[in-house]
Amino acid sequence: MVLGGEPRVPIHLLLSRVLLTQGVSEIQAMLDDLNMHKSIATSEQADRLRKMDSEVSGSHDLSILNLITRSDAERICGIVRIESDPSPEAEADVDESERLSVQHHVFGTVDGWVYPSRKGGRSVRCSECKCFFTPEDFVAHSHTENRESQ
Repeated sequence: MVLGGEPRVPIHLLLSRVLLTQGVSEIQAMLDDLNMHKSIATSEQADRLRKMDSEVSGSHDLSILNLITRSDAERICGIVRIESDPSPEAEADVDESERLSVQHHVFGTVDGWVYPSRKGGRSVRCSECKCFFTPEDFVAHSHTENRESQ
C-alpha cells in the first residue's frame, strides 16, 4: 500500500511474519525511541488490506490498523536482525588479500570490508564488531547509541 509516495507496511504483519522473535512491547518502544511515525489505516485502506491479506482481516479491526513506512520497517529489521559472530570456521573462509574497504553513512557511519569470494551471502565484515553481514544488513547496522530518526 502506498501513502504519500512511499509504501506502507502494517505493523501487525511486520511483527507476525518478520520479527517473530521480538516482543511487541520491545518493537513499540523501538518505534517510539526512533521517533518513527505510525499512521492509522483509513476505511478505504482497511478494505484494500482485507482483500489482499486474510491474516490481517481475520485478526484485527482494520479501522485502527497501524502502518509504518517501508523504509522505517527496513530500519527496524536491520536493527533487530541476527548478526553473525566471527568463528574459527568463518576465519578460514576469509582471504584478507582480496578484501575491499567499504563504508556507509546510513544511521551513523560504519566501516568494514567486503570479501567478494565469500560464499553464503554474508560477505561484509564490520571493522568494529567483526561480525559478518549481508550487504543489506550491513547498511542497516550501526554502533551509534543515539539512533535518531533521519
